Amino acid sequence: KRNAALLTAPSGHRLVVALLDTAGYSSQVQEKYMGMLINEGPVVICEKQLGVGSFGMGMKMPPAESDADADFFLYNQAGQKVCQCAAKKDKELKHPVPLQVVLKGEKTAILYLGRYGVEIKP
Repeated sequence: KRNAALLTAPSGHRLVVALLDTAGYSSQVQEKYMGMLINEGPVVICEKQLGVGSFGMGMKMPPAESDADADFFLYNQAGQKVCQCAAKKDKELKHPVPLQVVLKGEKTAILYLGRYGVEIKP
């Protein structure tokens, strides 16, 4: 429950998001390969329409004491950047965990990585 989430879209296709164990790797590797996303149908992330497939995800974090947003990245299987956007810091989030998905209406969800969130529209 702390490291993976499954979303089912209104159309019935599924979206799996999971974290990878990058402990012991450099911060550059952790920023690029912190997790993965597998989708069975179209999904919009970072305002980019993605098709069916699997993607690597990473995040460049601001300094711990900062209120700045993080940079969120998605990569295709070849390691090429597909999209990038700001992951908004949510200081009001009651119980941040490594990964969680919070529904925001019928057709939108927020993927939280700790306190940082990215909007998903399956």
